[in-house]
Amino acid sequence: MNPKPPLNYLIDFWTIKRTTAIAFLEAAKGIRNPTKTGVILFNFHQLTEQICLGLIGVFLNYYPTYFHLNYLFDICSHFTDLISNLFLSKDENEKRVFELLVKNPSQIRKDKPLLLHDTEILTLQNILEKFIEESNLLVNHKISIYKNSVSY
Repeated sequence: MNPKPPLNYLIDFWTIKRTTAIAFLEAAKGIRNPTKTGVILFNFHQLTEQICLGLIGVFLNYYPTYFHLNYLFDICSHFTDLISNLFLSKDENEKRVFELLVKNPSQIRKDKPLLLHDTEILTLQNILEKFIEESNLLVNHKISIYKNSVSY
């Protein structure tokens, strides 16, 4: 196990990841051209990656160098059920959108133009907003545990 980093480092690390994720979300929200759904999806992918990396850093003090979302989700599932609760839907439409989200971003450029309906984009956007919010609650709780820990 990695030695515990200074608490201020964890707080700064999470703040940077969360702020970056929110910037990707805001960038995606600003795109209203239906032919640019690949750009929206790229931003969503990047924000999801940032939140996962932040969670993994805070909870495990591990900083992966491989960024495939399925891999990051798998790591996150070891310490939270947030991923399964938010992303592993039984709804066929949500499953399809999730599969597009976890695709390698380079595939978005190669595939035929992605055409997502506004409802699909909004559904994914709502899930990701909740992901940011719930992740922030988890991290704040974890940091408060660290602060109250005698050994920290």
